[in-house]
Order: sequence, then structure tokens, then C-alpha cells
Amino acid sequence: MAVYEPFVRYASGEVQPVIEKTRRLGPGAIEVIRKDGKTDVVLTEKCTVKTSFGNVKFEGDFALLTGEGDRPVRAESLGCNRLEVNGKSIFSGTGVLTAKVVEVDPVACRVRLDHPVEGDLENLIAIFSNPDYSRTTAYHIANVSGEVLELQANSLVLGKGRVQSIEGNTLISDVPHEYARSVPRKDSTLFFDGKRLAGPSGKATKILSTDQGDTLRIEVEDASDFEVGDSIEYVDLSVGDQVRIALPQVLRFPQEKTSKTPKKPNIVLITADNLGYGDVGCYGNDQVKTPTIDRLAEQGVRLTDFYTASPTCTVSRACLLTGRYPQRHGLNIQLPGIEGNYGEGLSQSETLLPELLKPLGYATGCFG
Repeated sequence: MAVYEPFVRYASGEVQPVIEKTRRLGPGAIEVIRKDGKTDVVLTEKCTVKTSFGNVKFEGDFALLTGEGDRPVRAESLGCNRLEVNGKSIFSGTGVLTAKVVEVDPVACRVRLDHPVEGDLENLIAIFSNPDYSRTTAYHIANVSGEVLELQANSLVLGKGRVQSIEGNTLISDVPHEYARSVPRKDSTLFFDGKRLAGPSGKATKILSTDQGDTLRIEVEDASDFEVGDSIEYVDLSVGDQVRIALPQVLRFPQEKTSKTPKKPNIVLITADNLGYGDVGCYGNDQVKTPTIDRLAEQGVRLTDFYTASPTCTVSRACLLTGRYPQRHGLNIQLPGIEGNYGEGLSQSETLLPELLKPLGYATGCFG
């Protein structure tokens, strides 16, 4: 997805447009002409379109062509099987790897596929889908060894419960679950639909639906193996899941003139607790003066469509460092009344922002 901020607002209050105009080229294709003279062509589905760069053919998930005037300078794609500009092939071949899950180890965060996968897949995203699921689920890939994918997660278990009672094929758990409200449908939820419910001694069945109240009512495919008192787990992935890995590609078009390598930008991230969207000047506060922050916004980039991944301090910092949601990095919101788990921290398998910046020549630090 490409998201454009149509205006930039400076600390002085002056508002300047960033975009000169946009054109819809066809289904899944738009062209954005910017005030700085650059042109972007965004492609999100199979299409053949006429652009400022000429005729473009595309098949894949996503592509972004950037250039000046009628000259393309750079092409980026994800899951691209074909990209042609004026009859010249830019990307071709298989831009997507697919496989089927034949074994799941939820503790080790590993899945075994029905065939080996090859390539530099570390840190790419594996998307798991199943017709029975209400949603797809995605994990970053930590490592690949033949047909085994190791995923960047602390666990593949979505949560745990305990069988308080059984009514036919409905298990009633007396342990409510905060994620059960994440995909609401009146009093029920779709969050666990189709997921595997595992019990002791190899017991397992499929979750059909859940209802969240004082207890969690779990309708399953077959409850005959379960007993009152059984500990149960809700497992995110199952045997038979389809896996899809979209491969990224980047190409810089040859240019007539060699330009100087641009300087790397400075990156400053400021995190403050209990700071509202409109509490600083560059976001409209005319009561409290924040000239330094306003100047940073004017000289850099001002984001207008981002909100914190978590409303609590430790979790929000973990999200900032990892770029991942709490349910992925494992540091979640503590429910009221539960004593803090002071011995817990981020997994050593997590890749942090400084670890990505240092190989690029950045010096990193954390202050405050």
C-alpha cells in the first residue's frame, strides 16, 4: 500500500501541497505527479496501462515505479511475476513461493512444509491461510532450513484456558481471553474460528466458533476426547495451512548522468507517555509552545495517520524497537490487578531497529 500525505504543514502554519495531481490509470493502477517533479506509478493488481513512462504491464501483488518526467528511475515490487515497461521486461519469473504445512511445533515456533523452499527468505513475511479461518495470519521468517521455517515469534499459541464444563460439542472455559474480543460480531468473536484447540496427551480438535462473556464458550468439531479440568491451548497454525511468501525485488534503471549518492538522513524518534495528537504546535496546539519539535517537523517528515501500537509504556517501546504488534513480540498489556512480570523481556530472536541501522553506517543511541 502507498499512502500519500497531500499537504505538508510547516511550524509557521503555512500549508503547501505535495501532490500536483493524480490519475487513475485503471483498476489497481494510479499515477501520482508530485510538486517536486517526480512521478510515481502504483500498481496493485494485474493490469496493462499507459503511464507517463510509457506502456506498463504488471502481474503481481504490488509494484511502485518512480521517475522524473517520462524517465523511470527505480522499480520496486512485491510478489511480482511480470513487470514490463515499453515492452522491456523489468521483472519476470516466480515472485511468490507457496507450500502447505505438514507439521507444526507451536513451542519452537517452527513449521514443516510439504517441500523445501530456497532463497534469502530471512525477515520476509510468511502468510498462512486456511478456508476455515476468519482471517489470514502472518509471521516474519527467522530462519529457513530445507522444508522447515522458523518463525519470529515467542509462541504460536494464541492463548490458554481450562475446561470448566462441557455441553455437547461446546467447551466452556473459565479463563476469559482478551483477544477473544478482537474481531467482534455482537457478543461473539471470529478471532479463533478454524484454529486448532489442543489439550493434554495429544487431544486436539478444530474450533468452530466462540462466544465471549464471563466465560469463553468454545464450539468445537468434536469434544468427545476432552474432560472437565483439561488445560487447553488455542494454536494459531494447523496442518494443512497454505503458506505464501511474496518475494521483494528492486531495480534502478540506468541513467544518463550519474548523480551523487545522497547523504543518509538523520533519524530521531521521540516517545512520550500521555502525549495526545494535538499537544504540540506542529499538530495544531496554539496554547503550548514547542518550537524545537515544530522545527524538526518542518525540516523532516510529519506523520498524520499513525497511532501507537499499545497504550502502555513497556509494550509501546517494544513495538517501536521491533516494528511488531504486541501479540507478535510477546510483551502484552497486563490486565488490571495482575502483578508485573519484571523478569520478562524481548526474545533474543527479535531484530531491533538499531540492529538494522548499524550495518548501514548509523551510530545509534537511546536517551532518557
